[in-house]
Amino acid sequence: MKAPSTSDLRLRLARGEDAQTEFKQRLPRGLAVARTLAALANTRGGWLLVGVDDRGTVLGLADVPAARRQLEELALTRLEPELRLEFAVLTVDERALLLCVVAPAPQPVRVLEESGERIEYVRVGASTRRAQGPALRALRHGSRRARASNPLERSILEWLARVGPHPDGARVEAFARERNIGLERARKAFVHLELAGAIIGSGHGKRRSYTLLLSS
Repeated sequence: MKAPSTSDLRLRLARGEDAQTEFKQRLPRGLAVARTLAALANTRGGWLLVGVDDRGTVLGLADVPAARRQLEELALTRLEPELRLEFAVLTVDERALLLCVVAPAPQPVRVLEESGERIEYVRVGASTRRAQGPALRALRHGSRRARASNPLERSILEWLARVGPHPDGARVEAFARERNIGLERARKAFVHLELAGAIIGSGHGKRRSYTLLLSS
């Protein structure tokens, strides 16, 4: 893996957490990080940056090798199938960070919970959430590469890819306003894409926002 340039890294830090970026000041105990890794793999892949607080402030990491070992152990013992991770040690303002890169998974990645359950997670905005409804069906039945059925739906997928991952997702109103089409027509197309497993919705009513499940 080619390490990102300092300028690219600073842009990612300034942009903040989103559907493809998670910051951790340090790695907590428990399964929270395993869920994040699985969610990134199940959605569109992304970065886990360790040594950075939630606001994107670089604090540094005292024991980089220990953090890497912890992530590798989680990938080996708590994720099914085992997830291959890539790592890079980065330095910003003389502080060391650990970058863990997660590629999109070709099949659903499940977390082996303490209860013995095997659960799928996805990224919605900047949050890691248990996969439910259409997103869960898409993961389990292999329809994550669902295609748009008409030009409007294709334009929605292109728009979501262009606006990029956002901490709060992207809303129907913004798409309808930019494309100058009726709100109800746009909303129906978003709902159809969600039911097809191409996008993930979060929230209710006017506050509902969407994220691409996988690049189409």
